[in-house]
Amino acid sequence: LAINAWEDALKIRPRDPATLNNLGNVYYDFQNFAAALTHYKMALKIEPSFYTAWNNLGNTQMELKDPRSAVESFKKSLKLFDEDPAVHGNLANAYFELRQVERAKFHLRKSLDLGESAVSHHNLAVMEKFTREDKNAGVHYGKALQIRPDYSSARRNAGFWRRRNRDVEKILEGEGEYQGWALRSFKGQGSKQNRRFAIDEARDPFWAPKLR
Repeated sequence: LAINAWEDALKIRPRDPATLNNLGNVYYDFQNFAAALTHYKMALKIEPSFYTAWNNLGNTQMELKDPRSAVESFKKSLKLFDEDPAVHGNLANAYFELRQVERAKFHLRKSLDLGESAVSHHNLAVMEKFTREDKNAGVHYGKALQIRPDYSSARRNAGFWRRRNRDVEKILEGEGEYQGWALRSFKGQGSKQNRRFAIDEARDPFWAPKLR
């Protein structure tokens, strides 16, 4: 029904980039990523400065396992508007997929400068762990759990982190800023299985009002 409604709207305004973008979002939600890709590209052909559609195109390219193209799309989105924390987070995930980890961390820090997010703190913790910055990883796991104590990915990965970094944890707990640290608020230690530290990805599409 949603697809039919947006397709009907597109018949009335076939060159409206917002309608094309939003129809792309419907296809995206139904996991028809090829159709979503087509509609985002159509929107951008009409309106190249549509930063929302560039972000959505990048998310779709990530779903299609094309992180290199996604990086370029997210960069174009940020060139048009560089203060959206979600786009910085999306670009970070694409860079991490390409194992350009320092660039990924830069954009996650930028995302956090623009707005606190449990997902961004968790993902930055994973990347800090990847580059053996264990203290920084612990700080960001703690911050993720302070924001969302029930965040299952952060709880699981923090449990793995604690098993391997008891000495680092003691240092963190001794620093005044981190007294009462969130990782002490649960008893989970992490299982011996499934120890792969993985980022979480929030790829919710951006919807657009009709452009006048």
